[in-house]
Amino acid sequence: MFLTKAVLFVVLRTIAVAVLSTADIPPPPEPEPIEITELPLPPVLSATGGSCTSEINPFGTGCILQRGGLIQIGSFLPDGNHVIARVNYTGAADPANIYTGDQIILIKSDGTSFPNGSPFKCITCGVPPGNAEGRTDTLDYPQAFRDGKRILAGTNIIECGEFDLTSDQCGPESTHIYPIRWNTAVDGAGEGGSIRELRLHPDNIHLGFNSFTAIAGKLGQNGYVGRLVFNPSPTSGLPMTPRYDLANVNILLANGTKNQPLLIDGNELRINTEAITVGEFRGFSGSGREATYVGYPRESSNIDVFAVDLTTGDVRRLTSHPEYCDPIDISADDEWIAIMDTRGSNRQMFMAGMRNVPPLTDLVSTTAASSTRNNGERRFFQPYLLDRYGDRGDYYGQQINEAGDGSPGSINDPNWNGMADPRFSLDTTRLVYYQALVVSPACGGQNPLPCPNSTEPGRRTERAMVAHFTSREPIPIPPVEPLSDTIPWATPYLPGYVPPPPLIIPSGTYTLQGAVTGSAEVTIAANVDTTSIESVAVTYTHFSDDGLTFLDGTENVTTRNPTVTLNVVDWYSDLVQSGQTNATKKTSPDGFHLSIDALTNIFDANGTLSTTVNGTLVIECQTCLRRPQNLPEDLMRKLGPDAERGINCDFNVSAQPVAPSPQDVGASAGHTPIRSQVTSPVTVSLHQQSTPAGWFSGLDLELLHHFTTSTCFTFSSEPVVRNFWRVNVPRLGFTYQYVLEAILSLAALHLARFKPQRRDILLEQAMVHHNASSSMALPVLNDINSDDSLPIFFFSMLTTYIAFASPKESDNLLIISNGAVPEWLFLFRGMRSVIELNSAAIHSIMSMGFIFNSGKQISNIWENNTPPEHEGLKELENIIRVYVKDPQKLEDLCHGIDSLKRSFSFFNGGNFTDDQKLRAAFLWMFKLRENFVNLLKDRDNEALCVLSFFCVLLQRLDCNWWIEGWGIHLVGRIYNVLDEGYRLWIRWPIEEIGWIP
Repeated sequence: MFLTKAVLFVVLRTIAVAVLSTADIPPPPEPEPIEITELPLPPVLSATGGSCTSEINPFGTGCILQRGGLIQIGSFLPDGNHVIARVNYTGAADPANIYTGDQIILIKSDGTSFPNGSPFKCITCGVPPGNAEGRTDTLDYPQAFRDGKRILAGTNIIECGEFDLTSDQCGPESTHIYPIRWNTAVDGAGEGGSIRELRLHPDNIHLGFNSFTAIAGKLGQNGYVGRLVFNPSPTSGLPMTPRYDLANVNILLANGTKNQPLLIDGNELRINTEAITVGEFRGFSGSGREATYVGYPRESSNIDVFAVDLTTGDVRRLTSHPEYCDPIDISADDEWIAIMDTRGSNRQMFMAGMRNVPPLTDLVSTTAASSTRNNGERRFFQPYLLDRYGDRGDYYGQQINEAGDGSPGSINDPNWNGMADPRFSLDTTRLVYYQALVVSPACGGQNPLPCPNSTEPGRRTERAMVAHFTSREPIPIPPVEPLSDTIPWATPYLPGYVPPPPLIIPSGTYTLQGAVTGSAEVTIAANVDTTSIESVAVTYTHFSDDGLTFLDGTENVTTRNPTVTLNVVDWYSDLVQSGQTNATKKTSPDGFHLSIDALTNIFDANGTLSTTVNGTLVIECQTCLRRPQNLPEDLMRKLGPDAERGINCDFNVSAQPVAPSPQDVGASAGHTPIRSQVTSPVTVSLHQQSTPAGWFSGLDLELLHHFTTSTCFTFSSEPVVRNFWRVNVPRLGFTYQYVLEAILSLAALHLARFKPQRRDILLEQAMVHHNASSSMALPVLNDINSDDSLPIFFFSMLTTYIAFASPKESDNLLIISNGAVPEWLFLFRGMRSVIELNSAAIHSIMSMGFIFNSGKQISNIWENNTPPEHEGLKELENIIRVYVKDPQKLEDLCHGIDSLKRSFSFFNGGNFTDDQKLRAAFLWMFKLRENFVNLLKDRDNEALCVLSFFCVLLQRLDCNWWIEGWGIHLVGRIYNVLDEGYRLWIRWPIEEIGWIP
């Protein structure tokens, strides 16, 4: 029985919304309810000092400093009821008191207390010297092992032996502190290499870290991953005490061009978007499959966080907002990302506000651009929640502490800034983070912005916060597959090895071609010693990578390094951007001159660097010398509480009205911002916007040209059919725009296969055109008439191709009711319904006859010939007849098997063309009974086993670009959802395809 028109509409509507996004990425999530609470901390002593008496802390568990008392918040323990913290105790009247100095404590996060009545327990206080031989002083970024018995703190591992950290048995005598050593000497001697920013891999076996370098007079850094190995009796190296050694260390540095963000071919320059450029390692994903890092920018002056697959080397850009992101944590199930980011503060917008500028001057300006995020010790971070796919469109996540009123001491008081790192509980229902209040010299004294008064107990200047995601249910803690000691794309580290210097491009003039149009002339100059690049000058001529924005003008940046950490920058910009976004980035006539130290983050600036976007917002950094200037009244109104942050350089917003550009009229093509979500920091989205009616971009024209000269020839080898796709279908699109939008979407997917440097842009454009096509077609589907029959038929066919051609992700298979039916199966069956419901109207069109005549010939052979026996399917049928007792289910399964035998017969004999084999394979989907499809929706094991045999046909159709890879992808997903016993039923398709579980 065929689907009714109403059912068809529901199916196609569901599919059309979900078929395509960039790399099959779903729409951004709606904001979720978040409740913020504050964790208790030990009482503080006043700034004047004194003793921590029983009147101040009746539990006798110590007092902390008013400023600097909470040094850092760590992770949750595995139970989710305790949080690790690093504190600075003070005021111990008795020299024998163990609550003194820099220590690691546990804080109850569930409102309960330890047996002594205190919500705190110190883990490192009073540990005997003999239990901590060789320990280091650093205890930063404390992280719990999943066994609940160990803590990584700085370059130490704190252990309680067989006891849980929370138990009474875990006391000073049973606690040991072991140092971590990384051997860098060929003979194994010495103290080993200096390591920083350690992050524990979730397998609790491996460790990631960073180590500074000084090459060509500049500060550099590399990321590493190694295995922790306990060494109870070292025979070389210091300290000669029980310790953890790092073995099988890998440098997160790819070989060849994989680590180069810019590639040279003669005098041509090319952006390498697939490069792995680990500037600073930041941690691991919850599953441990990826490492996160701050990398070389994708857009000029835009410092973002990336993730790289530790096996394949595939890179994902997690953040794209122009502001600075650094601290990051990914939930245990890999579904959520928590970041600390300056977005919303406008701190970086004077440099990064103009989007889609190639990262060329960043060869010399990246360190300076990243260092301006802070004002000395003052951060401008706030916590944000992103889904697993990160920033996209105009979705920039949900500010976690947005719900406050902004008043002094409130949860979103802008004078309280986020610190590193936020940390999820393993069950993903909570996130802990900590904040520090702005203090002198970032306010007060010579600074005209006064320092705020703390509203915290004892007027302390740090606080620990917990975000509760109240609508979530706790997830089971997922198991973690141990990381291999060999990271295929990384460089194995051997003691004595010196990492190569960063990318050095020889002095000279190069040309960077725009991916769509225009070019950039790039002049690179090395320093006197030719050991590093000192200057980059760029002239843009109608440069465009996306066909939507066009860049003209010049930019010239020179950086010198009087010391390893000090950057002295001379910046000259005169850039103009046109198209969908009208923007400028300009310096004052004598340029913008910046001096900043990468470690202290205090900068002096002379001159002006300003950015305007669509004529409505001007962001500029003016002349300043280590002190902020009064912000103009109009900026105070616009920024509200943000205006009182006390930044060293003030950022001014022009209030002068400017006539809106035509592009301002269109609505954003991305996700519609709603309350509690962070939108673009400028009045009009900096991201791509929908094209005004009647106007096509240069990229659209390129895609239409590509379809008519390339894509159209990939659907058939028959000349008449090819010409129909080349001539008639585009002509149909000029009358029915939803057909034209679908054509452009499919062309973008096809072109993305051959233009890897433009892949992200093309995939995003494919999403935009598909979304437009679907929104236009859905009202027509609700009431199809004869005039709509032909365009809706080709819309359905194009949408099916789009579903196949979209990039495949591991979760791409599931769609309706958590079933295992891929989208294209529904689309093929929906297309069948379009034909059946409007058969007379479609067949009455003379030019359509040849399409259906060819299909009828195959259908007649398929229906009327008795297929030969198929060994694999016969074995499956025999097993099913033994185990399936429901007569109706058995009949539906056997019908599906018999239909597959008919399709297989076209591949195993006869002189059939590739086109005929394709039609024969897809006839199986047309002929499936609705009961069988329902079994697939319900993830029925027997039905999935039948579907796995269809994967063999898909594998044999791999010569079609839009099908390529689906056989392996689908059989792998079926294998993963099958119960263990049923996996033996599909050995034949697994072995036939050559897939290895």
